[in-house]
Amino acid sequence: MSPLSSDPAKRAAQLANLRAGAGAPPGNQRAVTHGAFAQLARQELDAEERAIYDALAADNPALTAIDAAIVTLAAECRGQLSRANAEIRSHGALVQRGKRRGEVRRVAEYARRLRAELAGYVNQLNATQTARAAIMVDLATAMADRDEDALRRAGLIDG
Repeated sequence: MSPLSSDPAKRAAQLANLRAGAGAPPGNQRAVTHGAFAQLARQELDAEERAIYDALAADNPALTAIDAAIVTLAAECRGQLSRANAEIRSHGALVQRGKRRGEVRRVAEYARRLRAELAGYVNQLNATQTARAAIMVDLATAMADRDEDALRRAGLIDG
């Protein structure tokens, strides 16, 4: 800790920080960040989960416990991606000043990784056209081969 200044004006400013109510002005937002790296609040996570469940329910109303875990992970990822994207829209994807000017901002790189992660979760939930097409190919192959085990797993015949 540095000693108090001998200059009366500087000393007064140093001591002003110690008085109650001193410091940042009301409504100070200087230290507020985008929050993309922060954990989502339960309420935010619940809203993201509901949105994903609603989207999935149209195609697959019977989600399993494993699906529920993946939906939770996807919801968390989607919420963080939303925060990161808002920050990028507000301040850009590249550093604007200093020695790092023109470099990709850390939050933009994080958003790129979150998009890839979210795509993986969506694929695991068979929520892409590619994933659904692969299921249909497997199903058609099983039916053509009369593979009873595969048909049973697909729920098309009783076990």
